[in-house]
Amino acid sequence: MKAFRNLALLLMVPALVSSLSAAGKPEIINDYLPVGKMVEGSAVSVLLDEGLQPFMEKIDGVFSSLPEKDKKELVSQIVPGQPVPYDERLGWTKEDYAKYLECWKKKQIQEVAPVAMGIFPNGEQGIWNLATVVQQGPLPMSTLKYDSNTKSWISPNGSLALKGDVSYDDMNVYGAWSGKEWTLEKKTILSTLTETVILGKTKDGKYVYFVYNMSEKNPDNFVIANQSIVLRVPMTSIVGDPLLEKAKARARQ
Repeated sequence: MKAFRNLALLLMVPALVSSLSAAGKPEIINDYLPVGKMVEGSAVSVLLDEGLQPFMEKIDGVFSSLPEKDKKELVSQIVPGQPVPYDERLGWTKEDYAKYLECWKKKQIQEVAPVAMGIFPNGEQGIWNLATVVQQGPLPMSTLKYDSNTKSWISPNGSLALKGDVSYDDMNVYGAWSGKEWTLEKKTILSTLTETVILGKTKDGKYVYFVYNMSEKNPDNFVIANQSIVLRVPMTSIVGDPLLEKAKARARQ
């Protein structure tokens, strides 16, 4: 992580922090993001168990032979990041599905690359700049700003409105966590663009997740562009270690 602390970053952050007291804190996202400072985290991905492959190949084969009406119904039931729900039309037996879920539970979260991130006032009333940096430079979501006046994210593509709460159980690929979701859908005669931000905390209170998705499809549903990034930051990096803070307080007395 030392690689992040280059001269440009060191020069930028103090200037942003200096105006923090006048800017207050951005409502909603201050529960999830480090305000006025850069903290260390990771870009993460999920490694699924190899035992899932035979199950997925089987249901793919069955799915391709189904009528279009059934295909649409089944697709509508699938929640991204969750196991495929049980449905006899996919050729499941109860025993097969139980084995599939056992394999699903063996998923592992792996760190892909170290990341530094934070959110800072940019000088405009209620507007905050997001900074997300890997060793190679800024990540795509660093183009985002947060408007605490409207509780929305500002993207070069438009405004991501607060959609509401999200909550995931232990079967989610990232485990049990909950938070808030913001979305933008922009349609033109040439394409449909969808952009999503999800911020959440794990049930055990150890981590914060920042999930960013952007996809663009043409009228034939062909993917023109697609970006999907998941960042994970230890909660202690954002709010501090309670035990350490108590020790510091005792030392000051």
